[in-house]
Amino acid sequence: AYRILLTRMASAGGRGLLYHCTAGKDRTGWASAVLLSLLGVPRETVMADYLASNAYLAGKNRATLAALAKSSTPLDPAKLEPVLTVRAAFIEAAFAEVDKRYGSMEAYIRDGLGIDDAMVTALKDALLV
Repeated sequence: AYRILLTRMASAGGRGLLYHCTAGKDRTGWASAVLLSLLGVPRETVMADYLASNAYLAGKNRATLAALAKSSTPLDPAKLEPVLTVRAAFIEAAFAEVDKRYGSMEAYIRDGLGIDDAMVTALKDALLV
């Protein structure tokens, strides 16, 4: 799925492309981390972008937890918090798995996702200014 996303981005030639997932943080967060890494964005910036999801989702998450607290469900709202937010440990685990299996993000993109140099160049040409 990530290969398809990157292929579509490359073929979009810089035109807008919307991608998302149910909560907008997990699959979308990894897709963004892969794309930013491919574009040469430093890991610290990728991490900051990922963690920004907490700020952007805060209002929605407060409303969700408040509604849950008012409902008759036996589910403890505090137990839902890890599902609604992101943590550095989540994406650090993903990067660690990439490093363990492929040795580097570049190798993951090339060998794991099947993205060749021409597509990397097309993405950089389309998305970097």
